[in-house]
Order: sequence, then structure tokens, then C-alpha cells
Amino acid sequence: MARYNRWLNERLYDACETLTDADRKRDRGAFFGSIHQTLHRGAVTTLLTQAGVEVGVTDRIALASSGTAQQSLCF
Repeated sequence: MARYNRWLNERLYDACETLTDADRKRDRGAFFGSIHQTLHRGAVTTLLTQAGVEVGVTDRIALASSGTAQQSLCF
């Protein structure tokens, strides 16, 4: 599984390198908006999972950092 994940990530990031910064950050109407935000979400989720944090907590982090919710985060 780890080899497949590495292979897939390499292909994904290689494809993204062909985009300009503006194209990567442009809102495309996707769930997380831009390709940039989608990649960021994936990277943060991976890091949190590796650190042993429940992945669902990233939703609360996103809400808290965007100012749309007043929640205290306890880890």
C-alpha cells in the first residue's frame, strides 16, 4: 500500500508541476475549491493521521482557522 501511495503521489505532483501557480490556486468549484487546497488537505490529513490524530478533527481545524466557528480544539 505504501508503494502504491508513493507512486500515486509522484504522478499527482508531477502532473501538478505543469500548472502555473495561478492555475493551481484557481477555484474550480471542487469540494475544497482549488487543486492547491485539495493537495493541502491531503497533506495535512496524512500528517495528522501519522501523528495519531483522528482525521475528522481536520474539519474542526478548518472551521476554526477560517473564523466560521468558535471551537476550542483539544488534542
